[in-house]
Amino acid sequence: MKDKISQSNRHAFAQLSMMFVLTFAAQLVVLLKSSKTAAIFGVSADMDVYNFINSVATFLFSFLGAGISTVLIPAYAKERFSAKAVNGFITTLYGFAFFVLSLFVLLRKPFFKTFTHYSAEYISLACGLIAVIMLSQYFNSVNNIFVSFLQCRNRFNVPKIITILATVGMTSVVYLYTELDIRSYSLANMLFLMLESVALGVYAVNKGFRYRPVLTLRDSEFREMMRVFWPTVLGSGVYQVTLLTDSLISSSLGTGNLSALTYANTISGMLNTIICANVVSYIYPKMASEKDTRICKKKLFQYLTFFAFIMCGLVIAFFAGGHDAVRILFEHGKFSADSTDTVFICVLIYLIGFPVN
Repeated sequence: MKDKISQSNRHAFAQLSMMFVLTFAAQLVVLLKSSKTAAIFGVSADMDVYNFINSVATFLFSFLGAGISTVLIPAYAKERFSAKAVNGFITTLYGFAFFVLSLFVLLRKPFFKTFTHYSAEYISLACGLIAVIMLSQYFNSVNNIFVSFLQCRNRFNVPKIITILATVGMTSVVYLYTELDIRSYSLANMLFLMLESVALGVYAVNKGFRYRPVLTLRDSEFREMMRVFWPTVLGSGVYQVTLLTDSLISSSLGTGNLSALTYANTISGMLNTIICANVVSYIYPKMASEKDTRICKKKLFQYLTFFAFIMCGLVIAFFAGGHDAVRILFEHGKFSADSTDTVFICVLIYLIGFPVN
């Protein structure tokens, strides 16, 4: 028995170590892409428009993420609900999301005139980009369904490899075509996310994933899933509104501020993903299948304490050497020294908030 436990622990450690390596590789590729993107576009008005639409799309599809984490992962892990109820939940969520996406595209001009201070030229640019960027986030959200299913089947690393390959493809485009305009950049990003969806979908189906569009509004299991989902939507909504407010405020402070905030988000998000999200993505499906709530609470407290100490160390390390790191990463091409200072301060503020969050 002890040998079996020891072997299981070694397997878990090896799997988790590989997850760290793959996540680090993925984030490194993202950083390289961001570095080259900063050289091409800098903190320009074009990049502000792209980032503003992307923040709105992220806000909209974050609610789908809440549904995946609180409903679908436990459903896949415990197999508590019928396949029909799960398919109905996915159909309802993503059907409504597509409806909202279409509504934004149709009403794009009055939306930008109301919530931004862009000139007519940049409103025209935003109207041309919104459909592509919204679809990009839609594909990204679909990817999360496949990844969640695979995590519950103990398939953690292949999805990460697929994501890395898609990111490498997009990064290659950025490095090979240095005269990219923002429209071509947005379209290429959408195409690689779509390819990632296809690859993840094929792998998930191979591992047992099945989906059939169905409406189950009167089904008792579907209603139970929705009862779990709505409180999470409200909680997640408050947090996401604060992030969207950041974008709305920064977009009104002048050209480049929203782009600087986005570059800062890239760095802080990378650190957060490598250290925290990687472990959480491994632990959460296992905790979701644990029936003893006392054990879950004890483990959760231990992990949160551990994470808090790590994040406090990150703040100190970034304060000491973060400015040089930002300068090396971004300060070339159209990215100025003033922009480096702004990004450094924004990242530091984000990191200080991590232990509290």
